[in-house]
Parts: sequence; C-alpha cells; structure tokens
Amino acid sequence: GLPPRDLAYLVLDALQRFIGYDLSGSILLFHDRGLLEVKAEKIVWVKAKSRFIGHRWSVEEPWLRKMARQGIHVLGPQAVNHEQRRLYQVLDYGTGANEPHPRSLLSAPLIGKKGLDG
Repeated sequence: GLPPRDLAYLVLDALQRFIGYDLSGSILLFHDRGLLEVKAEKIVWVKAKSRFIGHRWSVEEPWLRKMARQGIHVLGPQAVNHEQRRLYQVLDYGTGANEPHPRSLLSAPLIGKKGLDG
C-alpha cells in the first residue's frame, strides 16, 4: 500500500481536480490527546512547500468530535454561529502578517473505524 503521506497528497490532488480550480488544501490528523497535526498541505497561492507539515496544536476534544459529527462545514470569518467561527479560527492556522486569510474553508471530517481520524 501507499504510505499515509502519499495517500494524503493523492486525496488533495483529487479534490483539486474535482472542484476544477486552484485551491489550497490540507489534511489534519486527530490524535486522541486532543491534538491536530498537519500531515499534508498544498498552498497554491505560493507554490511552495508548507512549513506547517508536522505542526501540532491542542484543541478541545469533545468540541471537535461534536463538530465532526455535524459533518461538512463551509466556514468563513463571518460564520453564522459561534461554533462555526471557532472552527474557522482553529483551521486558519497558517496565516500571518504577510499571508492572506482564507475567505472560506470547506471542512470535512475523516471518520475511520474507531471514530474521528482527521
């Protein structure tokens, strides 16, 4: 089989082709200790390697699991409710002073046999 990182990039490439335009994307894995980890990332506006691969940060585990159970989210800085604004802020990890904030994010949980994977 493919190594997990290669599979992650194949998924990102397929999403880019499916949607039909350049988009940035990332795959975050969830660790049971309430950690999210960037496993794969494509940043199209820079066309450069991500500096966030392997980056981990803590999130409130029950809240993240609740958001995952709700399914796919389309998010933006002006999201309708507090929970979606909070998820947007968690997923907007890669922006700084010289980098644009995304106008919108599409978030889809990765669910495996044991529950939330990413």
